[in-house]
Amino acid sequence: MQLTLCGQSALRQIRAIRYTCSSPTKIVRCDLLDPDPFPRKRWNWNLMGQLEFPAAISCDMASSGLGDMETGERMPSGMLLNVAVPRKADRVRLEGVRNTIYSTAMPRGAFIQVGHRLAVSSPELLFIELARELPLPELVMVGFECCGGFSLDPESPGCGNAKMNVPSQSRVARLMRFACSASRIRGARRALRALKFVVDDAWSPMEAVIATMLMLPIEEGGYGLGPCELNRRFETPDALRAAAARSSRVPDILISGSGVGFNYDGEYHLDLNSIVAAVHGFDANPESSSAKNELRLSLSRVRRKAIDDMRRNRELAAQGLVVFPLTKEDMYRSGGLDAVVSQAASAIEARTGKRLVAQREALADSSAAQQRQELIRSLIPGG
Repeated sequence: MQLTLCGQSALRQIRAIRYTCSSPTKIVRCDLLDPDPFPRKRWNWNLMGQLEFPAAISCDMASSGLGDMETGERMPSGMLLNVAVPRKADRVRLEGVRNTIYSTAMPRGAFIQVGHRLAVSSPELLFIELARELPLPELVMVGFECCGGFSLDPESPGCGNAKMNVPSQSRVARLMRFACSASRIRGARRALRALKFVVDDAWSPMEAVIATMLMLPIEEGGYGLGPCELNRRFETPDALRAAAARSSRVPDILISGSGVGFNYDGEYHLDLNSIVAAVHGFDANPESSSAKNELRLSLSRVRRKAIDDMRRNRELAAQGLVVFPLTKEDMYRSGGLDAVVSQAASAIEARTGKRLVAQREALADSSAAQQRQELIRSLIPGG
C-alpha cells in the first residue's frame, strides 16, 4: 500500500522529521503516489476508536521520525488524517479521513518521499494547502518556520518546546516560484500574499513572532513597518577592528532601509538561574571549595555575557545601526512590544525624515493595542 499525506498531517510529519533527526536529511522530491488498489486494506479502526496503519506504513513513519514500529501509528481520536489522492474515485471513505483531490496539473516534485510507501506534501505545496485554512498571521509564522532554523514540536506545536539549529526546509523565493507555477491550485493566491511578510533565516520562534508583527499591515494587527532582514551578518570595518570584541555581529532583526533593528534576549539569555543554583549550593556547604568555585564561575559567565551584549550594541552603533534589545517581559507584558516599537519608530523618523503617521495612530489606539497583544500571545508557542 501507499499513502500520501497533505495539509496538517503533512505539517505534523515534516515537523517530526526536523524535530527528531540529529543531522540534515536529504529531501527526495516526487510526484503524487498512485493510491493502493485495495483501499479497504490501507487502515482500520481499532477497539479504542483510533485509526491504525498497517505495519509497512508504520515502519516508514518510524524511519522518518514519527510513529511506533512495534504498535503501528495510531491517530488520536478526533484528529483528522489529511490524504492527497489524484482522482475522485480514489478517495478514502473512512470517518476521520479528509481527502484532497489533485486532478489538475501540478508542478513536478510537489511532494517529498519520506519512506518507500509514504510521501507528504512538499513545503511549497504545504504552504498553499495551509493558506486555505489558517489566518494570515499563523500562515506567516508557518512560512518563517519552513524557511528558518527552528521547528515546533509536532505533537504540541502550541505549547511544546521548539527545536533550534535545524536546517531550513525551503526558501521564500522557492515558495513564491511554486505558488506562481501552481496558480490553479486553490490557496495559491493567498499564499503569495502571505509570502510578502515572510523572510528567510529566522533562528527562533520568538524572532519569527517579532518579525511577523513588524511586517504585518496595521489592518491585520501588525505594525506595518515594512520588510525586515533577519540575522544579517555585519563584518567589523578595519578601522574599528582594534577596538572591537568580535570580527562580526549579527542583529536578530533589521527593518530594511532604516538602520534600526531589534535583538531578542530571551529568558535564558543571561543564565541567572545558574547563579541562584550556585548560591544555594554554597549556602548548603559554605566550606566546600567546589561550591565556592561554581559560584565564582557562574557569576563570571553571566557577567561576560552581559559585557558582550553591551559591546555588541556599541559595535553595531559604530556602524550606524540602532538596535533595540527586546526581552521576554516586553513580549508578554501588555503594551510591552508597543513601547519598544514606539521607540524604534522615533529612531526611524529621526534617521530617515519619514513620518510614520499611520503607525503612530495605531500605537495610540487602546482598542487596537489590546488586539495586538492578544495576537502576540496567540503566536508565541506556549503563550
